Amino acid sequence: MIAAEKVVFQPQPGPQSRFLASMADITGFGGAAGGGKSFGVLLYIAEPLAVHPVNGFQAVVFRREYPRITQSGGIWDTSKEIFPVLGAKATEGNLEYHYRRKGVETSVHFHHLQHESTCENWKGAQVPLFAFEELTEFTERQFFYIQSRNRSMCGYKPRTLATFNADADSWVKKFFAPWVSEEWPVTDRCISGERRYFIREGNTIVWLPKGKKTKDATSVTFIASNIYDNPILMEKDPNYIKRLKSLPLVDRLRLLNGDWTIRPEGGTLFRREWFKIIDAAPAQDQWSSVARAWDFAATEEKDNSKKAGPDWTASVKVARLKDGRFCVLDARKMREKPMICELALKNLAEADGPQCMIALEQEPGAAAVAVMQYYTRLLAGYVVKVNKTSRSKIERARPVSAQCEAGNVLIVRGPQTDDFLADLESFPNPRVHDDFPDAFDLCMAQFFGPQTDDHLQDLRNRLALRDKQREEMRNATAF
Repeated sequence: MIAAEKVVFQPQPGPQSRFLASMADITGFGGAAGGGKSFGVLLYIAEPLAVHPVNGFQAVVFRREYPRITQSGGIWDTSKEIFPVLGAKATEGNLEYHYRRKGVETSVHFHHLQHESTCENWKGAQVPLFAFEELTEFTERQFFYIQSRNRSMCGYKPRTLATFNADADSWVKKFFAPWVSEEWPVTDRCISGERRYFIREGNTIVWLPKGKKTKDATSVTFIASNIYDNPILMEKDPNYIKRLKSLPLVDRLRLLNGDWTIRPEGGTLFRREWFKIIDAAPAQDQWSSVARAWDFAATEEKDNSKKAGPDWTASVKVARLKDGRFCVLDARKMREKPMICELALKNLAEADGPQCMIALEQEPGAAAVAVMQYYTRLLAGYVVKVNKTSRSKIERARPVSAQCEAGNVLIVRGPQTDDFLADLESFPNPRVHDDFPDAFDLCMAQFFGPQTDDHLQDLRNRLALRDKQREEMRNATAF
């Protein structure tokens, strides 16, 4: 219970109370909509901030994009209901609160991590308490990099909080697998609120047996909650459940029930089981040719309201093998500023070598022509093919799909393999980003011969010229 004058703040019995009581190094909370996640995070912060203030304490609350922080009814609006009442002073321009009383100073700050490179701004920082709002919007690298900044000199035990909704294809599901994955062994699953420890072996997270921990292990727990655990919201807005129940099936099961198995409805062009995943690429003497394709983001700085955040810049590298099969050697995507993407384009070209053809797609318009000319000059010394097409994405995907369905496409396991396959399975879906499918289709098209509209138009022009010449010959003989 948190009291200030005549105002009393306290968690609701159940998941929210268990969340505030968690002492784990990393605490996940939620899994569904309406469970009181944001309010719970702010109550958690309020304790060391102003109720029993710890001198020097700092907390940082992250949203992936800045507008998410200040949107109506968002985390900043909600914070105004709690922190000022407890005596913390807000600085609107910097999105932060400061509490000062009797020589004690504490603070809480609200920031974004829009780009992976934004993490670099936190080098050298030490923050006792981090909170990630909607963790599925962040990348795995962002989350774990920030863990290196989670340290304390004020006596408060460093912790990280994370709220999120269910997402079957998110890295968050993989991390919290002991609690939420249907594929996790039944005998080893954790119940909501159970604490578990993991260590890193290379890049792999290894969960210790239940009840076991070591001095180097990190403690984690996940506390599930949904709208039914939030009677205050149900009383204030009794129609909220009705709105959740009116959602399409996928969203309804995710947000109302916290279903971690349901996936967005996709097409039938790609299936995960069509691909064979291998741990190492075939030797280069088995390649007949190799290409890397790029699909550059169209909405780098702004949110895409129809999808989960801005577009990605995606790159896929494929080798055609001498036995006629194909192997996806690398698949990566990023949300970065154009300058960073341009640097990645050049660096990967150098790493791939001049034998790797680089495929770029030119969008309509004069500006796009200038951009492609610039990229071609930037990549002087490499084989660059600029592709122009107005064919639909589904038409471009069909010949690629045929090779995949026939079992002719291998994938070298990599950090973003799961994301790559999830995006392919979901394609085409207007609610799911198609950057990976676009880059993959463009790359594969380089091995199929002429596929562009320019080639088709050239063929039409040749046929038209032939017909014209024949007509002229018939007219000439008629005289």
